[in-house]
Amino acid sequence: MLRNVRDPVELIAAVRQGQTRAHRLTIDPVCRMALDPESAPGRLVIDDTVYFFCSLNCAGDFAREPKRFVD
Repeated sequence: MLRNVRDPVELIAAVRQGQTRAHRLTIDPVCRMALDPESAPGRLVIDDTVYFFCSLNCAGDFAREPKRFVD
């Protein structure tokens, strides 16, 4: 899910020939935005689980109430 986009959209990744995507996208548990964990601005480890965030605001919201955002 993309922030502020209500309708489905097709996403395409451009990758140089001969290269592969070594990692997958992850989902911010607060805003549900897809992001690259290697460049995520926020990261928290809770109960041996790593969570990545699109912003420090989302990381802060999660840190205050993690049970609200975890299934």
